[in-house]
Amino acid sequence: MRSRVFLLLFSASLFAGCGGCGGVPAREGARPYRACLLESGETPRTLETKGGRRIEIEERLAHFGSAPLRIAAFRGAPGHALDEMGESVREERVDLLLLLGSLGRERREIQQLLEAVLAIGPPLLLIPGGDDSLKELDRAIGSLDEEARKRLLDGRRLHAVIAAERAVVVVPGAPDGRFAYNDDACGYRSSDLKERIARGKKHTSRPLALFAWAAEGGANDARTPIGAEAEGIFAFPAAASGPGRWTVGPIAGEPYFSGNGYRPASASLFHLETDGLRYLGEILRREEARMVRPAKP
Repeated sequence: MRSRVFLLLFSASLFAGCGGCGGVPAREGARPYRACLLESGETPRTLETKGGRRIEIEERLAHFGSAPLRIAAFRGAPGHALDEMGESVREERVDLLLLLGSLGRERREIQQLLEAVLAIGPPLLLIPGGDDSLKELDRAIGSLDEEARKRLLDGRRLHAVIAAERAVVVVPGAPDGRFAYNDDACGYRSSDLKERIARGKKHTSRPLALFAWAAEGGANDARTPIGAEAEGIFAFPAAASGPGRWTVGPIAGEPYFSGNGYRPASASLFHLETDGLRYLGEILRREEARMVRPAKP
């Protein structure tokens, strides 16, 4: 009976957001958007990965225990099969999948993408971008089965990821509505970040890192408490890449332009360690290569 009550409460909580019932405010102006960082919190629960890692999820935090935390990060690729890429990612025994935007704008394509990514196995941290429809995203999440929803961590609801002595602030959406494709897209202003930053700082004395859709403005602006040079993983722009800062591409599809040339679709492999984020290389489809290591300095 208790498990049935939990499932009912868990399902109901998924519809507490802006897509489900208009729970976050719309921001008007030259670039209107939904203030998705003001979403209600996650449903507290405990997850265990196949590798034996125990994940404690509070309303605003996800605790992953000891470092290193092994992460596969990528943008979405609606309409593309992930079978071969899924096998490649699975071989790398990652602890967390990090999906940074490009989810789609129709419920069915978003649902298919989420189901394909969740089928890889590890928990999925979902960070919507300014190019995604929040209404359709919430409809897609509501269409997932219960087991899949338990393993999906919504970046609108979670403020930070904690692993050992490190804290990573989660920042979905378009800063100040820039790059938001319409008024149903996720966005934020700098003041929306304050609670997330404060919560992250309570759990570490070390510099904060970022999992963010956009690397311009907002969380990375020098006027915010995080600062302009915070390390992190982003969806764009490619120019944001530099020491301790990486932009990732789509997990599937045709080669895409990034920076100075074209890159194959892939998932980027990282460790979150006590010393910070460390880039390990690109995970490619099995028929191409198991993994491409970064070039030696």
